[in-house]
Amino acid sequence: MEPSAIDVQSATRRFGDLIAVDDLSFGVQPGEIFGLLGPNGAGKTTTIHLITGILRRHGGKVQVLGHDPQTEARRVRQVIGYVPQETNVYADLSAVDNLWHHAALYCRDLAAVKERIRDLLQLMNLWERRKDAVRTFSGGMKRRLALARALLHDPEVILFDEPTLGVDVQGRHALWEHIKEQRAEGKTFVVCTNNMTEADVLCERLVIIDQGRAIALDTPEKLKADLG
Repeated sequence: MEPSAIDVQSATRRFGDLIAVDDLSFGVQPGEIFGLLGPNGAGKTTTIHLITGILRRHGGKVQVLGHDPQTEARRVRQVIGYVPQETNVYADLSAVDNLWHHAALYCRDLAAVKERIRDLLQLMNLWERRKDAVRTFSGGMKRRLALARALLHDPEVILFDEPTLGVDVQGRHALWEHIKEQRAEGKTFVVCTNNMTEADVLCERLVIIDQGRAIALDTPEKLKADLG
């Protein structure tokens, strides 16, 4: 059997007396769009932060393509792309300059970056606006730019926290299509959302999280049938 892209086993994370992630386990297969579904405050973002290594876990095991984000942080950063909940692109820079800034930090081979930036901005339908300050972009355009940035160093795994937060309906559907296109290219996605429609449209499997614990894990169709 093919090894998991992400393997989370009995992961636990506390903040003082609060157990934000509580003995959580799930696996994500290579090339899968996997969902973390639950209400705000359920522990989804904390789980993402354990996978990326932003936070240290207090128990359990986490591996990304066989690497532990706590002990092999640099290796894990090379194989993941992360789009956080807050669209933290630089508003006063152009789309191209935002991507060059990211490339300087994360791309080992800068010789190929110019062509890669062009390809990604064309893919995200942002090429015509490449020289415009990002503050003039809509919410959906900023999220597409953030996805382009996450893809720039060609990671195998992309973590996307609330993909369509602050995005209008048209932008939401465009973003969903871009995620599916990247999945068809072999990328693995973990999508955090509190929107069942989004999980249903995007995810092949998902885990429902509440108060840091997994309460169900299956395909959207099976979960809808079971939960009514």
